[in-house]
Amino acid sequence: MNNPVLTTDGREQLGQRLTRLREEVLPELLEAFRDRHRDGEAVIEYERVLIEAHRLEVLLASAGRLEDRPDDPAVVELGDLVTLELAGGDIERFLIVDPLEAALDELRISADSPLARAVLGLRVGDEAEVNGPASRYTCRVLGATRPVASQPSAP
Repeated sequence: MNNPVLTTDGREQLGQRLTRLREEVLPELLEAFRDRHRDGEAVIEYERVLIEAHRLEVLLASAGRLEDRPDDPAVVELGDLVTLELAGGDIERFLIVDPLEAALDELRISADSPLARAVLGLRVGDEAEVNGPASRYTCRVLGATRPVASQPSAP
């Protein structure tokens, strides 16, 4: 199995999630254990959060950095912010990311999605036929750029 490749922003967001689980969620669940009137839900939730925290730790330790991969600005690649023109003239933008990072916000889509699979490897100006879950449609690649990693804000 290939190691996932994460954007800097995605790695940061997943790291923040891990920190929140460790520093807020798990201590709250441990406190719930002390409440004798609680049912077994706290134990089940604690175990679920432990598994999620472990999964995030392994992911963050093994994931590659997208910035370490070569970038061809003329070709749609993992980590690119892609601009498409749909058949009706609508413009759509999205960031193609590893499936593990796709749920972090509305801009990101999984590299395994039908749309991403249809456009990955295409050049700017190429058209793609997308076999979506509800219908089949055509789109044209208007642009593909690798976003610059955002800098952490100053305290």
